[in-house]
Amino acid sequence: MTKDELKQTVIDVARSKYQEDGDIEIDDETKFSIADPPDDGLYVQAWVWVSLHDMPDGTTNDDIKLLQEIHCARCGASLKDGRCPDETCPFSDCAQEDPAGWVGHPEREKTDG
Repeated sequence: MTKDELKQTVIDVARSKYQEDGDIEIDDETKFSIADPPDDGLYVQAWVWVSLHDMPDGTTNDDIKLLQEIHCARCGASLKDGRCPDETCPFSDCAQEDPAGWVGHPEREKTDG
């Protein structure tokens, strides 16, 4: 069995045993975690739905949006503290949460034409 075949087999087994559409879902490009040394199985990353109704009273959709990952407008890397962590990106020195953000950055003129 090839590596790709094995990955797909593990995903298929995990889906057949655990997946419940809308509650527990497993992506095609999921991650695996294997014990060292290997021990009769492995973990398969899955998405588990948490309803707003199960959250403490007062939790809103606006609260949940705080957890949304934000990406660099220039290179697509995940922002850290509002800045691009890629030092080779021209935006690494620019706070992207700043309203001027991309609009005021000198690199914009090079890409916007």
